[in-house]
Amino acid sequence: MGDAPLTGTALPTVGRRLMGPQQNAFVERFNGTMRDELLNGEEFESLVEARVVIGAWIEQYNCERPHRGLGMMTPAAFAAAWKAVST
Repeated sequence: MGDAPLTGTALPTVGRRLMGPQQNAFVERFNGTMRDELLNGEEFESLVEARVVIGAWIEQYNCERPHRGLGMMTPAAFAAAWKAVST
C-alpha cells in the first residue's frame, strides 16, 4: 500500500499507516466506552472541569474496572497474577 514508492529499495518505511476501525479495535472500544459511559451524560462547564472529570474516569477505567480482555480482572489484579506466574 504505502510502501509502493520504496519497493525495491533498502530504505525502511518510517511512521504508521492510516488505520481504520477494524485495524485498531482497542482504541475504538475505548472511545466507544468513554463516549457511552462518560461523554454522553456529562456537560462540562470549563476545560479544567473536563480535564479533571475525564482524568478521573480514565484512572478508574485503567486501574479499578474489570476488563473482558483480561478475564474480567482489573488491570492491577491481572498484572499481579501475571507477575506471580512469570517469576
